[in-house]
Amino acid sequence: MHTLSQLLHDWRWLRSRNCYRWEDGYIKRNSEPDECQRIGQTQDSIHIHVFFPQNLQKKDSPIAFLKLRDELLREVDDLDTAVRNALKFDIPDMAKYGIKSGKGFLDFADWLVRGWIPTESTNGRDIYYILCIFYFVLAQEPLGVRQTSILPKNINKPLTPLSDWLVRYAKTIGEFMDKPESWNETSLTSYRNSPMFRVFEAEDPSNWKTFNQFFHRKLKEPREIDSPDDDRIVTFPADSTFAGAFSITDESEVILKNLPWKISDLLGKYGLQEVPGSDEKITYGELFKDGVWTHSFLNTFDYHRQHAAVSGKVEVIDVIPGAAYLEIQVMTDEKAGGHNYLSPRRRISPNIKSREPAGVHTLDAPDSPGYQFLQTRGVVIINSENLGRVAILPIGMAVVSSVVVNTELLGKTIKKGDEISHFAFGGSDCVMMFEQKARVSNFPDTEANEHFYYGEKICKSHYR
Repeated sequence: MHTLSQLLHDWRWLRSRNCYRWEDGYIKRNSEPDECQRIGQTQDSIHIHVFFPQNLQKKDSPIAFLKLRDELLREVDDLDTAVRNALKFDIPDMAKYGIKSGKGFLDFADWLVRGWIPTESTNGRDIYYILCIFYFVLAQEPLGVRQTSILPKNINKPLTPLSDWLVRYAKTIGEFMDKPESWNETSLTSYRNSPMFRVFEAEDPSNWKTFNQFFHRKLKEPREIDSPDDDRIVTFPADSTFAGAFSITDESEVILKNLPWKISDLLGKYGLQEVPGSDEKITYGELFKDGVWTHSFLNTFDYHRQHAAVSGKVEVIDVIPGAAYLEIQVMTDEKAGGHNYLSPRRRISPNIKSREPAGVHTLDAPDSPGYQFLQTRGVVIINSENLGRVAILPIGMAVVSSVVVNTELLGKTIKKGDEISHFAFGGSDCVMMFEQKARVSNFPDTEANEHFYYGEKICKSHYR
């Protein structure tokens, strides 16, 4: 099969000889000159790497109708332009991975889906940096504007072709990370030697036959839960860094950088679903008005399983499909001779003051605020006897190929600290929402950029 860069070269060759044309997102044969049979292992097919598994045609197909994501192949010259624009930032690692042209980028992308065995350095940043490079190139003009923008108006609308392509790409990486080829003894040793991954607290490594099995590894022993029988103490649902808490308005919106985002949109189809036993017949989307919205982010080295922050009955547990997004900023490392490097942008300073209840911070929120409303995400709503409903939303980032929730918990009563979901490969975020009646406050100080473990206190409820 052809690699992506070979496909790029072949498509340019065929297009220059008018052998094929684009029509409604398909490659169609124009004619049958002998020179047009130069491509491929068979006369009537262009072979494409498993990068596009849903589009692969059988070898005996009478004519090649290959539906592709044309944002990278239909306008191949634009990819070259995007790479040139990325190179202007003088990122040394682009050359390290051979990204000097569109062809080089496709070689890099092809390697990620069929040859990358993730390993890690002692500082635990290598995996994330590789993802940063990939998304940074695609964010450059003219490709950046072809992706679905993070705005309220784009909720519930189809993704642009390039954003849809990125989702398919993320899933393809995830499929490879579920294969034995993604894991070996060298990679295991690298994680053992990287303190950030805390391999010593995990289950027996012999259980890991693929990278994803390592990524969503279990612990030898469950963590201690703060005040397990006290509903007033709410705990972190995941190992993560707290990024802020924000008031939800009386119109059931959270205002991030002056943009209103509807809670009903974040909850997907459940935002319009009526709350069971509600005397006022309100929906889940309306339920959290005047409540609190919180955000924490996980890194690649974190333990990637989520646990209930409160005890209660599980009323909703599901996954809402969406985009695969990561925004990158260019930083300068003065200690390394002023070289530029890439960093994911996941925190910004909002332009508004926080509303009551007291103690809710307004320090940091995710970059491009509102991206959680468009990402692939899990939705878990727990009915706590004293706090009311508490929503926990594990949110996929970048190439997180899946958010897996334990649907068997639906309708069951669980305890604080019980496992509810896990992530497959990638970085990830976690959002929580509280009703007004919970009266939560005493959140951590985001200025400290402090990392917490699941089961540790995130806030206190002053319910009546």
